[in-house]
Amino acid sequence: MKHILGAAAHAARAEELASGDRPRVPTETLEWARLHAPASVTAVLRRLPAASPGGGRVGELLRDLDAALRAGLRP
Repeated sequence: MKHILGAAAHAARAEELASGDRPRVPTETLEWARLHAPASVTAVLRRLPAASPGGGRVGELLRDLDAALRAGLRP
């Protein structure tokens, strides 16, 4: 899971830290990742277990992105 979504989750956290923890920043980054994820990524995710707990803030962001992609959410 981390090898599929980890780059986007780490990018969202880096932008969050650079912005002084503005809450909107990671949401915008994850929205971008959802919009640009090919259908093949969602297909692979659905064959894997959902993202596991843990991993601190990056883990939270990863789980948010995982859940949104599995649900087919598009902003």
